Amino acid sequence: METTQKQNNKNPYITSKNSLSTTGIIVVIAAAAAFYAGSLTDGNSVLSMSLFMLGVALGIFGLIKLFMGKKVCYCRESGKKVSLHRLTFNKSEMKRVQNILEEKNFEQLKNIKRSDNKSSDIRLDIYISSDKQYATAQIMEFVPFEYQAVGEAQQYHDNEAEALAAQII
Repeated sequence: METTQKQNNKNPYITSKNSLSTTGIIVVIAAAAAFYAGSLTDGNSVLSMSLFMLGVALGIFGLIKLFMGKKVCYCRESGKKVSLHRLTFNKSEMKRVQNILEEKNFEQLKNIKRSDNKSSDIRLDIYISSDKQYATAQIMEFVPFEYQAVGEAQQYHDNEAEALAAQII
């Protein structure tokens, strides 16, 4: 169940949709069941109060989970579901990463030292379809307070996408 759709402003080949969380739906139903079970017991009993408190806790958790939803990414052209993989590098490696993506020499990605922390100067966002027949990569640079795209996003199909996926996954 999709609720909203928006284009990824950093990679033009990817769109994302927020879907309803099935876990949230199940937890809200469990909360309703706890409230109903509590109404069947004596209003002054410990069981009634416990079921009421359980219903409140489950209700709050379920509603938060339900409305937060789950972000799912898709390829704009084919509609294939893609998963996001992020690699971080030091800023000094940006040219090297750009050359690897342009020359499609993906095995060299293993030779580049990755950054230890998750919020690094350079981030490589790679979206790969589940069948590994489509991939897109975008280099991102941290400019105070946000990551901004560097250059154009690269698309890969069939064997190229498989080769990239083999180095990432």
